[in-house]
Formats: sequence, structure tokens, C-alpha cells
Amino acid sequence: MKKIALLLLTVITISCGNDRHELTSADMQGQWKTLQGKASRKTPLRDVEPCEGGKFKGEIYTLNADGSFSTKEICSGKPPEDTQKNRWKYEDHILTMEHTYKGSDTKNVYSVSDMGDGKVKWKLLYSRYNYEYNLEDTGYYLVMKKQ
Repeated sequence: MKKIALLLLTVITISCGNDRHELTSADMQGQWKTLQGKASRKTPLRDVEPCEGGKFKGEIYTLNADGSFSTKEICSGKPPEDTQKNRWKYEDHILTMEHTYKGSDTKNVYSVSDMGDGKVKWKLLYSRYNYEYNLEDTGYYLVMKKQ
């Protein structure tokens, strides 16, 4: 009986102490602000730095319900880039973002994991730039917070 009570208490503690859940496409819609980033396996995880003098300033991604998205540098006073051709899709923990960068078609595919408290981790699985694929696991990822 004690074992059953202990097991039940453990299950309740684990389920109550974790606000993570299965993310849906609807959960992904909205604005996401970069909090931290890691450029490669060899570099440390870095917090977004202040606008004055910082090197890693981060971006705000807006994922719209119609499948379009825009990005805007956090510190920039510029409006978001034109979103006409930017497309995103989320399915089974995979976020696919397609857009034009410097005149070339670009596709980034991320594995998304819920970190709780409105935060998610976008880990780059592969990218395509100018129809050349980079399938190497570089260790690149972003920690994002829903706004």
C-alpha cells in the first residue's frame, strides 16, 4: 500500500511541477522573441545582449495564422521585412521556415521542444540556401519566448 501511495505521489508531483505540453500549430502562432542562442557546438550559449554594443541582439519572429512570417531585429527601428513570400509550417515538433535571403531561396528546418513558462527551443536540423543543403548537425539553436 505504501508503494502505491508513493508511486501516486511521485506521478502527481511530476505532472504538477511541469507546465510543458504538446505544442500545436496554433500554439506556434504569434510573436516569439529570442532570449538565448548557440551558434555551434563549440560556442557557449549566449543571452541576447543590450542594444548598445552587444553582438548578439536577437530577433522577433511573428508567425501568422495564414502561414506567413516576418522577422525583426530586436534593436532595430526598422519595420519587419516584407512577408509576402515567407512561409512557415509546424507539424510533429518540426518547424519549417522558407523565405528569400539576399535573393536566394532559403529553408530552415527546426526541431521544437517546449521548455515550459512560454519558452521553446528551436534546434536547427538542416538548412538549404541557394539550393545547397547543409545537413550537418552544427549545434545551432535558439531559445525563444512567446510574447
